[in-house]
Amino acid sequence: MRGVRLLGLVPILIGAALILVVEVQPDQIEPKICNLARMVVAVPEACFRGASLWLVVVLPAAALIAIGLAWVAWWAAPQGEGARLSVKAPRLHQYPPQRPDTTQFCRVQIHNRGPATANNVHMRLLDIDPRPRHESWPADYPYPVARVGLPLDAPGGQIRRGGDEVFQLASGWKDTRGEFMAGLDTKSAFHNPTPIARDERWQLTYEVTADNAEPVQFQLEMFVKGDAVAVKRVTARAARAA
Repeated sequence: MRGVRLLGLVPILIGAALILVVEVQPDQIEPKICNLARMVVAVPEACFRGASLWLVVVLPAAALIAIGLAWVAWWAAPQGEGARLSVKAPRLHQYPPQRPDTTQFCRVQIHNRGPATANNVHMRLLDIDPRPRHESWPADYPYPVARVGLPLDAPGGQIRRGGDEVFQLASGWKDTRGEFMAGLDTKSAFHNPTPIARDERWQLTYEVTADNAEPVQFQLEMFVKGDAVAVKRVTARAARAA
């Protein structure tokens, strides 16, 4: 949002530059303005001849400055009273790092585009499609998702305007028997790891909610890649095709 707001500086700077060149004599300004105008529209040979200096330069420059100031003010003002949440691409965090028996933790970052602070932010796992093949998966939806570094039963968090919050969605590892496991069952005291076979690909649907923001749903795909459990974001187009 800050970058969009700064675009308003472009017409402001152009308008200020035009005013600075007012020092040049009108008969020198006219050919320059006319040549620029002819690049866009057809103008008569007389062009601005005879027009006063304020009409040729100052008035257009002031209009540009006004447009730029209006743009900056509009983007700086709060747009409504709610928060607007978005989901960034998932990242895998290894622990312990650089070891063959490591666990991959999948995390996503939730961003609040404002204008207000997002209150009571929660995330839930709504569905897995197709259902995991192993009978240990209870499919007792929805499953709450914890924020990184906080217990699962922690109160809903706040995300200030322009801020982020990181949630830990799932974990994956290869056990001592060579089976690949997924940690998704947050309702079980022992996290009830669920086996995932090499020929399984699960589409996980999550939802982020806040008291003052529209719910946001997103999909991830979990599968076995090489010698580890992998997770990637499912694009909207891929989700519609499925």
